[in-house]
Amino acid sequence: MKRCLMSVVSEPFVFGAIAMLTSFQRTNPSFRDPIVIVWNSENAPLTEFSRRLMAQEVKGVVFHEVDNSAYEKVFRFAEDIVRTPKRLRAAFYILEAFRCDYDYVVALDSDMLVLGDLSALFGLDKPFAAARAYDHATDTFLPYFNTGTMVVRRDLPNSIRFEELVDCLNVTEVNRNHGKADQAVLNIALRDRDKHYISDRYNFSKRLIPVTEREPADFLKSRDVRILHYLGEKPWNVKVKLKEWQYRRIENLWWTEFNRSVGRGTVRRLQEAYIRQVDLLQQITVERLANGAMARKDEAAIEAAFIDRIF
Repeated sequence: MKRCLMSVVSEPFVFGAIAMLTSFQRTNPSFRDPIVIVWNSENAPLTEFSRRLMAQEVKGVVFHEVDNSAYEKVFRFAEDIVRTPKRLRAAFYILEAFRCDYDYVVALDSDMLVLGDLSALFGLDKPFAAARAYDHATDTFLPYFNTGTMVVRRDLPNSIRFEELVDCLNVTEVNRNHGKADQAVLNIALRDRDKHYISDRYNFSKRLIPVTEREPADFLKSRDVRILHYLGEKPWNVKVKLKEWQYRRIENLWWTEFNRSVGRGTVRRLQEAYIRQVDLLQQITVERLANGAMARKDEAAIEAAFIDRIF
């Protein structure tokens, strides 16, 4: 049986993917199968430099460039019916799990951190498995699945083919609360198919960790969380939304993993990328102030707050 771990990676997610994959290999040392990185020159670009960097840091990585012709109907349905922004086209390439040359695929988002043994995911006898979506505000499971972690078996009699998924995209009204990209499409395409639900320990949102928790690692260990999902703004990006600052302790877990797992050159490249983000955010803020998008009182408040916090 041909198995693989699969993830879609584009330029903005290179550092996230490196941390996810190195954490997977550190916690699953017996895994010897290929790690397939899916990309596309138009919608999920991955430069030759980034591919070399990933191959340098991650053992056994294989790059698979997607042919867009197979996705024309998927893109059309997503953008016309689900109203998915075109910029999210990259997310749909995880559907390669249903049309690749591998019999058994474990697909992970690149904004995750693997914290423990995932051998259970490679031992399922189900054609499709994923974790239920969860509403942290109401503390309830939702009537659809999250596609951050998926298991796809293509060697079973009742396996699901890519062509079948595409053929199911014939509805004209959808529930847009189920997601905007691959998650929305897969929940629609698999609405009448058998689905196996795995534990949320394999797709645990950062938002489920109390922001007052001083030791997030201990919290996650007590719940046997195997995969932490950094939904929302990413640890390797400069924060834009104020509410994301509350997750800094949780993001320290990502930074610890990255710094201990990669070479100094890769750490330096992330530092350089982070500085470029800070410079760009500063430029955008100054331009908005200069163009009157912010009131002068806002400019004064920002300046005062900056001086107060720095000095």
